[in-house]
Amino acid sequence: MKAIFEGAKIKVWFKTVSTSRNFYNVAEIVQEGNAVLIKTGNGDQHLLNFENVNMIEEIE
Repeated sequence: MKAIFEGAKIKVWFKTVSTSRNFYNVAEIVQEGNAVLIKTGNGDQHLLNFENVNMIEEIE
């Protein structure tokens, strides 16, 4: 799965203790198997274990 954005603000909710994290200026999210890669417009990349993710939502 691949999703393209233009500078979006994304909130990722994790399964443990309803913890969340915001990612800013998101350009792309790529999910393959158990891994999620979040790429930002300034070149940062964040790799997440998809088993720990409860929900991904676009805030802005």
